[in-house]
Amino acid sequence: MATRDEGAQLVERGFVCGSLFAAPGSSYVTSQRNEKGDFDPAAAKSRRTKPKERLVVISHACDIISEQESYIEALICKPEDPTNKRIHQIARYDPRHFLVDPDTAWVAWAEHRVKILKEALFDVAIEKRMDSDRNEDFKQWLALRYGRTEVPDAVHDHFSAPVTRLLDKLEDSGNPHFTRMNQCLRQLRIGAPEDNNPDRTVRILYLTKDIPTADEDGAIRAVHSMISDLVAEHFSVPPPMISKYADIPYGFILGTEPLMVDYLSHPPADTAPPIRPERSRN
Repeated sequence: MATRDEGAQLVERGFVCGSLFAAPGSSYVTSQRNEKGDFDPAAAKSRRTKPKERLVVISHACDIISEQESYIEALICKPEDPTNKRIHQIARYDPRHFLVDPDTAWVAWAEHRVKILKEALFDVAIEKRMDSDRNEDFKQWLALRYGRTEVPDAVHDHFSAPVTRLLDKLEDSGNPHFTRMNQCLRQLRIGAPEDNNPDRTVRILYLTKDIPTADEDGAIRAVHSMISDLVAEHFSVPPPMISKYADIPYGFILGTEPLMVDYLSHPPADTAPPIRPERSRN
């Protein structure tokens, strides 16, 4: 087992949440039942990391240093085509995938989680680390893997899905308001009613990278007006809430969710509308 000092050395060498490294052949096991219906190690399936894949650390630095945990957790990252439109969809918000590096298009897959003994990484080098903003978003994404709420069917069918299609259309057509908003926006979040809540109000929170200029503010309000008109038959949408990401109280963010069309009770991704919620940072 790695000592506390050895764990600290790993952290000093860059093994912290959000760091990318190569470990081909590392694997995880998925348990299965045998013909008798018993969970049998011999029936388990192993998923090995391929040479072209990478791993991204998801363990907290405290856990890497601590002697109470003997391993580091990481997610498998698959290389994607940077020109593929799916990359833009993932960059906005996808609860099962995260764009680790927009330059090389490494995408982390939440379902592929690997545990590696710390001592096995003593001679492994970190290839790249996320910038601070992306790393913060990555940690939020990890938490939402388990903490996101199930969007009610009515909110999905009459808000999330049509709004997603609208944003797709605006992006594909090169709408100048959308383009300007897209450049300044860091996150697009909503506060949606629950199934048992008679209030049909959906609040939309636009979190920008910096204090928005007059042009950026106008672009956001123009897109917001289109969204409001689109869903007016089913939902009331108050004026937009626009704030610099760093200035918004974290407790307020906890009362909202990233705009997404993917959730527990809806059809699989291959039959549901495309995932396109959080706006691109590029």
